[in-house]
Amino acid sequence: MVFFDIDGTLLDHDYAEHAGVSDFYRMHSHVFEMQEADFRQVWIDLSNESFERYLAKGITFQEQRRVRMKRLFAYAGRDLSDDEADKAFELYLHSYRDNWRRFSDVLPCLNSMQDITLGIISNGDYEQQVEKLVQINVRACFAYVVTSSNARASKPDPQIFIEACRQTGRKPEECFYVGDRLDTDAYGSNRVGMKGIWLDRTGKTHGCESSISVINSLGQLLPIVESSH
Repeated sequence: MVFFDIDGTLLDHDYAEHAGVSDFYRMHSHVFEMQEADFRQVWIDLSNESFERYLAKGITFQEQRRVRMKRLFAYAGRDLSDDEADKAFELYLHSYRDNWRRFSDVLPCLNSMQDITLGIISNGDYEQQVEKLVQINVRACFAYVVTSSNARASKPDPQIFIEACRQTGRKPEECFYVGDRLDTDAYGSNRVGMKGIWLDRTGKTHGCESSISVINSLGQLLPIVESSH
């Protein structure tokens, strides 16, 4: 059994976010008195803060979007209502969705593993994460999709990995987990007994424990999985 992360592993989230933020900035450059690079950094900081609050169950998925927009426009001295914040976020979301794309190594990897049961473990809203899989044309490859919204726990909390194993009827030691974040994905899954694999697309591996397998491309995954049998 092999589980995958989505953002940064299957889907190029950074590319989609970059395009979405650029489009949003161009539409609102008359509002914000800052350069696009500064705007982008503010956006990323607010996005990370609000999403962490959502994962910690401090706010709902919809609320984290509103909080992000309200705090963003506060930089321009504007106080948005909930409805205005929702509409502003929809403008960004439209461009973000239009730029969802899979990494080039995803389909060859998944095609090579057709005889292996595959699943997803991802932080985020279940409906949106499934929508991503559908848009990049890989949803049919996965027998199971477990997200923080339906597991009621977020990576690296052991509970989300344990819940995924429960749903599949597999023991943790029978499962691999592949993700692009060393602490959240590789170490998190490894702590519950899964075989954590860090997908380090930068190729700048450092400070990784020997218990973690490291790959720089999904094309390197199958030999690791096959060698365990």
